[in-house]
Amino acid sequence: MIQYFIISDGSCDRLLIHPIDWIFKSKGIESKGERIDFGLSGLYPKTIAEKIEMAIIIHPNLEFLFIHRDAEKQSIDIRIQEIESELLKTAIENIETIKIIPIRMSEAWLLIDEKALRKAAGKPSGKIKIQLPQTKKLESLANPKDLLKTALENASEYSGRKKAQFDFNEARQLVSQYIEDFSELRQLSAFQRLEADIDLLLKKLNKKK
Repeated sequence: MIQYFIISDGSCDRLLIHPIDWIFKSKGIESKGERIDFGLSGLYPKTIAEKIEMAIIIHPNLEFLFIHRDAEKQSIDIRIQEIESELLKTAIENIETIKIIPIRMSEAWLLIDEKALRKAAGKPSGKIKIQLPQTKKLESLANPKDLLKTALENASEYSGRKKAQFDFNEARQLVSQYIEDFSELRQLSAFQRLEADIDLLLKKLNKKK
């Protein structure tokens, strides 16, 4: 069992736990992920370096740490450099770190499963048409978060006040939870990089046995 933690841009990014667990499961490895909620400890670090230092304080036995940043308008290489620079500012030792850098936003990784999306919207048997992009085009979307929100709201079939009260934050977590197969994401460069990094981690762990 690999127990890992995630430090991320925001609370919604706990949705990344499900694709990470899927990757581990595809390698025959049981895993359990948790997003570190600094607010519960009354701690509010701002930089990645501060978050890492606080993560070690909160979880002294931390062994595996995933560091998330959306690429957004920056290149993935710039985001990697930013994270590496922050890591150098810490006293991190004996902790394996893996970077998660979706192109654009994490929400792009949820636009692959219409069935999961309808279920998350509360209408698993809904018939209203939902427009989802081709998987290979997900990394070129201008704003996948807005696209996901619109798709979920349409799938809910709500209108008026109910549509205005639709809980998008909860729904996008459910989409990630309901997706059973993330293999479609293997078409994306960012997901390929994440899986390759997990492969390297597992090889490293096997050598230590």
